[in-house]
Amino acid sequence: MAYPAHSLIDEIRAATRGLNVFAARYLPSYARGHALLNVIACTGLFTCSFVSNAASQLHLAEESAYILPDSFPVTAMAALDNGRIGLLSNRDYVLIAHRGSFAEVGVGVLRRPVGIGVNPKSGRVEVVDAQRREIVSLLPAEGVNHRRLTVPIAIGAAVRVTGGWYVGGSDGTEVRRVFYVPDDGRVRQVHSWSSARRPSGQPAARLSALDDRVIITEADSPFHSVIVDSAGRLVSRLEAPDPDDASIQPAQRERRWSSLPVLRAGFLFLQVVSDLASDTRLVMTYDESGTLLRVAEVGIPIGFGATIPEHSLLVGIRRFGPQEIVSYRWSWGARRSQLEQ
Repeated sequence: MAYPAHSLIDEIRAATRGLNVFAARYLPSYARGHALLNVIACTGLFTCSFVSNAASQLHLAEESAYILPDSFPVTAMAALDNGRIGLLSNRDYVLIAHRGSFAEVGVGVLRRPVGIGVNPKSGRVEVVDAQRREIVSLLPAEGVNHRRLTVPIAIGAAVRVTGGWYVGGSDGTEVRRVFYVPDDGRVRQVHSWSSARRPSGQPAARLSALDDRVIITEADSPFHSVIVDSAGRLVSRLEAPDPDDASIQPAQRERRWSSLPVLRAGFLFLQVVSDLASDTRLVMTYDESGTLLRVAEVGIPIGFGATIPEHSLLVGIRRFGPQEIVSYRWSWGARRSQLEQ
């Protein structure tokens, strides 16, 4: 399905007017002269550059787009192996996507899947089922295995890493907790924080893998993130700005901000904070130390949920009419955009 490039360019131009006002507020003085906090390139179907300075310009070029079944509204995803992507919904099964084909997995077995991954030792697809409170191993030729999850939380999110799973959720109070569940060994808590905000219907935390560590992002304000290892040691911290301050468009209605997981894209981190009541998205980028580099506001219904690092690909869901799974190749470095030519 093709979309006219000029309409996207015009939409992004309109959505990003005035973002330099944000630079004066959030960037250190030495960076203001080099920062352009807007989207300066959007060509073809969807090719954009999010710019903070010449050395760390992010270019996204679309690689593929496939229409998903309308009956499967995607809530989360994860990269598996061999280019496959596991897709989660509020359905009692998961979809595995590969080059435009989709396979239903776990029909009649799963109840509420919240995480999907591949066990590197067995090669099996594993799914964390929040309702059953189990890790379910799926491999049709060998049947289904179940492993009980003994964590004292209502599970809302899970991500697979090399040595096991990280699972997160609420303990029934204002405290949110994340646990590491190794393939072999004792379950241990690695992080906790308090949130007095009322539940938004979204998971309390967004989890993404970083080697054998986890990036934990608060789904609700203030949307901060931490990177911790399996022993609970803090590796880094990313502090997001207040979206209502970062947004340059006056809100016509109450915003319903929710953050997607923070993803590693090369040597920087990418965070998308979405307004659930509109198409407004804030695209935030951080350096390796967790310092905020830039914020771009776009009016495009897209969110990223996984990366395929070996191919420099970001994978997400786009909703221009039908729901699509899309992939974009990222690159870094200065170059002249078509909008500047």
